[in-house]
Amino acid sequence: VVVTALNIKREKRNTGYLVESIKGNRVSENKSVNIENSFSGKIAGLDVGNTANGAAGSKRVTIRGISSISGSNQPLWVIDGIPINTSTISNATPSGGGGIDFGDGLTFINPDDIENITVLKGNSAAALYGSRASAGVILITTRSGSNLKKNMFQVNYSGSYTVDQVKDLTDWQYDYGQGTGGLAPVSLQDALSSTSNWGAKLDGSNVIQFDNKLRPYVAQKNNMKNFYKDGLTATNSIALSGRTEYTNFRISASKLSNKDIIPNSSFDRDLFSFHAETKYNKLSLGTVLNYSLENAGNRQRIGGNYSNVNYTILNLPTNLNVLDLRPGYDSTGAEIGITNMGIPTNPYFITNKLVEKDQRRRVNGSLEIKYDFTKWLFAKGRMLEDYFIYHEDDYTPNGVIWSPKGGGMNEDERRSSEENYELILGTGSHTVLNSLKISGFIGGNIYNSVLETSNVNGTVFVVDKIYTINNLSVKYPSTGYSRQKTNSLFFSSEIEYKDFAFNFTGRKDWFSTLPLSHNSLFYPSASLSYVLNSRLYPGWLSFAKARGSFAQVSGGASPYQLNLSYGLDRDNYNGISLQHISNTTVPNADLKPLLSTEFEAGLDIGLLKNRLALSLTFYNRSTNQDIVTTNISITSGYTNAIVNLGQISNKGIETSLRLNIINSQNWNWDVLGIFSYNKNNVESLGPDVTKLQLSQSKTGNAFVNIEKGLPFGQVEGYRYTKNEKGRIVYDQDGYPLSNGQVQIFGNGNYDKLASLNNTVSYKNVVLQFLLDSKFGAKIYSEINSLATSGGLSKSTLEGRETGITGDGVNMAGGPNTVHVTPANLSNYYGRVAGFTENYIYDAGFIKLREISMGYNFPEKWVSRLRMSKATLSVIARNLWILYKKTPNFDPESNTTSDNAQGIAATVYPATRSMGVNLNITF
Repeated sequence: VVVTALNIKREKRNTGYLVESIKGNRVSENKSVNIENSFSGKIAGLDVGNTANGAAGSKRVTIRGISSISGSNQPLWVIDGIPINTSTISNATPSGGGGIDFGDGLTFINPDDIENITVLKGNSAAALYGSRASAGVILITTRSGSNLKKNMFQVNYSGSYTVDQVKDLTDWQYDYGQGTGGLAPVSLQDALSSTSNWGAKLDGSNVIQFDNKLRPYVAQKNNMKNFYKDGLTATNSIALSGRTEYTNFRISASKLSNKDIIPNSSFDRDLFSFHAETKYNKLSLGTVLNYSLENAGNRQRIGGNYSNVNYTILNLPTNLNVLDLRPGYDSTGAEIGITNMGIPTNPYFITNKLVEKDQRRRVNGSLEIKYDFTKWLFAKGRMLEDYFIYHEDDYTPNGVIWSPKGGGMNEDERRSSEENYELILGTGSHTVLNSLKISGFIGGNIYNSVLETSNVNGTVFVVDKIYTINNLSVKYPSTGYSRQKTNSLFFSSEIEYKDFAFNFTGRKDWFSTLPLSHNSLFYPSASLSYVLNSRLYPGWLSFAKARGSFAQVSGGASPYQLNLSYGLDRDNYNGISLQHISNTTVPNADLKPLLSTEFEAGLDIGLLKNRLALSLTFYNRSTNQDIVTTNISITSGYTNAIVNLGQISNKGIETSLRLNIINSQNWNWDVLGIFSYNKNNVESLGPDVTKLQLSQSKTGNAFVNIEKGLPFGQVEGYRYTKNEKGRIVYDQDGYPLSNGQVQIFGNGNYDKLASLNNTVSYKNVVLQFLLDSKFGAKIYSEINSLATSGGLSKSTLEGRETGITGDGVNMAGGPNTVHVTPANLSNYYGRVAGFTENYIYDAGFIKLREISMGYNFPEKWVSRLRMSKATLSVIARNLWILYKKTPNFDPESNTTSDNAQGIAATVYPATRSMGVNLNITF
């Protein structure tokens, strides 16, 4: 039995589409702060992007590729039937000054509460959830007391302690130190003018540094080890569950405390949950209530370079010891600068003086009433609510060098409420003829969403060290309000005849965000399964099922896209407030919902008494009338226009092979191999539009663009100018020339995912390990570009003593003979750093993603302590990268969790986690 859409349970043998599940213990044993990390490599076609933004940062989850050009491509998360708002709160981008990722709203989930996870991948599986399910659905069912015997009570405790250690993947040169023109600094001004490594050869002599002190001119190879600390995560959970004659319940509480690898950065979570069900005669009542309180302190900036500790550590001169930068500020509280420009910022000033704190209080729950009129006819009503308040404060004090006029402050608050009211009239499986069974339901849903925001930010504190909004000399307040509503009717019917099962569903949504002329859409789904083994039953065939499905799902628009909006200017004329059109995007009063159509076919086979099981699935999905925001000429007074002309397609294959290699009294060995391939293509972007830009790097020479006729998210940039023989062309100064044209290097999204899960047990010892791999993506490394221009890269050793003559031709076509002297090497390699093609890498990898070894204490031991079960495990995550082609950085180092994948900026370093996990049941 599997849980499908709207929490309806169906026999897996009767589903005409692929449904895959993960047991709760597969995510609770090897925990992480963010639940998405635990999904990597466990479901075919499910791609978890481990964005390099810290333990509590947002993660990127996609199912079967990119399905929308401008919209979110992350699935709908549903917990115990409650749809959850998982939108990311982030201002982090690869370009500009960088920003902070505040998480995606899934950190409130306690893995110890999870009973089962079901992934609805295709449109047929997810269609009943309507427009919010256009990118798939992930269903989480939490534990309850329903599995206990009557008049039984149980207490469960789980404790997990893990340590995160930084993996230093850099391999820099340590032969030359800080300076310019081949000379070490000889004055304080020299030391503060640049942090580049174009100085003299490191010889141990005393050289002046940023603080006017003389220190030995020697290599410092442990800066990452000295600055980053071991992170610590402690999770403790306790639950009480019970079952009486009419009622079952479960109450749980958990506390998570995380100390980040960056000093003074932390994340804490307190979670309480209550789950109860009662049934008396024909009436059933059920309720779920979850409350979480999350507090984060000093989340760090990623991308960009302003106040980004990761940028600083990766760009320190080879002879500068990071410990000498402590405490980062002087007696007045002002920054002790590494340079007089303030970039990079002193990392200890960031961790000790810059303050960021945010809090998220969340309540979600449901109330369900069900009445069984007969054994096969019932009515059910549900009220579902997901509500959170998010508040964030951060300030930069006066004294930061990169802002000489003074610091600033920001206060941000969001209140999000999502309500669902649902009514269903349905039947259980009912036999009408000897071999004909029917079941189904009809229902309706009202979805209402409200988002209220308020923000105040400003600059320059009037009175030093008083960090309040009222103390700012300039303040900019703003508020926002957004509401949308969707009304829906839906139905589902299932017919079983012998070994055939047919399921047909339909749903119609009415959207408040679209014009009345076409604000609704009906989308059907149909699926068929046929169990073959009763007709073809040789001794080696245990089970075989053929399945196929067709479905359509929709996607609405964001609020307020139809008309012009107006705002007040901050200035006035003769005391009269001025108004202006606040849109930067041309509204579209004729906007329509997008439509996604998918065909799916598959085969499930079990052999040798199901010791070998194979699942094979093919799918073809096309999204039409996609809502796309296109660039237009700024002479129109706008920057973009919103149109209904986008089209994107996904075709792919998903396969899993499960093999029970050993099955004896003491030994057992199970292997699960998973592989998926997705071919994505952008078919259309609108009239006369062939390219849209999603993002660009801080270095300004790498871009993520959407190109018509190519897979979504192309990584693009600049190449060398070359002659017809492929030789580089150099200018009159001996520097390589760029062709000046942005060119394509490849897709930033993985198209091939593969993993190998192993579970080996001997008596009471269980060993589990997961090999996870991804291939088919390209990534641009800003780190390596900066290392070249700054003289950190080993590639810059060439020419340090004698200069360099580029191997190629001059602009006239003859051999290049212009010699660049050592004094001008920084200019030469600065030019080299601008060529994107030098820093485009294959992002494919193979990792030992998870490993755990557990011991189940014998029952005779634990019974003496009045326990019924006790397990102690040693756990580890991201322990080893077996294969990669990305020098100096982890291939999973994308800066953001949004659609712009393929740029690795100066983000968090890679970490490995090791720890212990204890589970006890009384």
